[in-house]
Amino acid sequence: MKKLMLFGLGALASIAVLTSCKKDELAAPTVTFQNAKTTHVAASATDTVYETTITVDAPAKLETIKVFKVTESGKTTERIITDFTSTGQHVFQYKFRAGKYEIEATDKESQTTSAFFTFTGYIIPAGEINSYSAKIMAAQFKDGKSSFFSTVTGNVYSAADAKTNSSLIDFAYCYRGVSTDVTYKAIIGAPSDADIKIGHANTAEFSSWTKYNNTLFKLTSLTSSEFDAIKNDYGFDAITGLKETHVFDLKPDNVVFFKTDTGKYGYFRVKSINVGTTAGKDDIQKYQDGSIEIDVKVQK
Repeated sequence: MKKLMLFGLGALASIAVLTSCKKDELAAPTVTFQNAKTTHVAASATDTVYETTITVDAPAKLETIKVFKVTESGKTTERIITDFTSTGQHVFQYKFRAGKYEIEATDKESQTTSAFFTFTGYIIPAGEINSYSAKIMAAQFKDGKSSFFSTVTGNVYSAADAKTNSSLIDFAYCYRGVSTDVTYKAIIGAPSDADIKIGHANTAEFSSWTKYNNTLFKLTSLTSSEFDAIKNDYGFDAITGLKETHVFDLKPDNVVFFKTDTGKYGYFRVKSINVGTTAGKDDIQKYQDGSIEIDVKVQK
């Protein structure tokens, strides 16, 4: 009995050794990239594709290679390879675009290994901006009628000076009343805007400009603090929905996005809307010889 037991233990030990060797021989697949490069950062806007060589080694021979695009919401299959030679190595070329990718290799022993490649797309460097503070634009009946602002110079122009510099004027201010369907009140608009032209119908110089710039506007939900935090033009040109040539019924702390006729993007914030001479004036008239104060940030 003792001899049989010793023989049995010896047999088990032999099997363990054989099993151990088999596991060593059937190692899981490995996935490597050309020059061991697992990331690529685009150097320019035209750098949209990165092609590299991927090598997959599988001692137990390959079953599948899968290429996934990985996003926050999960991963999607971009390519599946199942056609392999009898060897345990497969080499192929792959063209990556911006994003994160997973290359998953599974062998015939159902062992799976993954490796990752990340392509960072080109990021447009943030540009500098001009900032103008406390710019006061007069309403249409205020003496001097300094109702016109240029984002290029940062100056507020009188009606006479604005006519001479009409190609520079991006904003005009007026204060209008209530129609049957619109409460206008404080309006900033493009010189080309029809409501601005009605508001300044009695501004003689305004009717004979040689250029009426077509600035576009969009009221935003930005807070005054968020406006203060703007230090460069990052993300300016990604904003959509610019189609109105004026914004009306403006109130203090409103932040408005705009695009000038020359293609410059920016924001302005309303600081205050001020009355003029109030004696003998109604609620509309007292603002029509008043003013609006704004701060402006615009691309250089």
